[in-house]
Amino acid sequence: MCVRSARMGDEGLIQSFVQSLLPESAYQRFFVGLRELSPQGLTRLTRGATDYAVLVAVASGVHRSQRVVGLAEVAITSAQSTCEVAVVVSDDCRRQGIATRLLEALSCIAAARGCRRAAGDVLRGNAAAFALATRFGCNTTSVAGAPHIARVTKSLVDGASPACAGSTRCEPL
Repeated sequence: MCVRSARMGDEGLIQSFVQSLLPESAYQRFFVGLRELSPQGLTRLTRGATDYAVLVAVASGVHRSQRVVGLAEVAITSAQSTCEVAVVVSDDCRRQGIATRLLEALSCIAAARGCRRAAGDVLRGNAAAFALATRFGCNTTSVAGAPHIARVTKSLVDGASPACAGSTRCEPL
């Protein structure tokens, strides 16, 4: 498995990945009953931008076939103080460290682009996301007016990820 930036040509792999998610997993990531991404959504994920980065975890199968087993996104605000982070892993590949690898690489990219704090919204019932946030040393707060959502945040200034120690840019893992 490798972690790399999403790129043009990945649209079919990403769409297949989203379509393969169990309804609960899709809801935990997108907060709606999403079964597939729109063409505009796929374009946004595969066309690099300075304020947005997307990583995919790609596994190789038989006959050199590939499939996406994880997807992580970071949106960097114009103020660059806080960036929004989201991650989802294929249901059949959970608990293998994929989300950890994606978040480490994504944190490196965000920090290199000037982001000082990563944040993400998590549904209160998403135990796996809270366990991951705890391992990353994130703080958790309530979201006003949304008792079913918690906000997890992590400083990207202190304790940079070992994945980007001594580096100002990220390479595919």
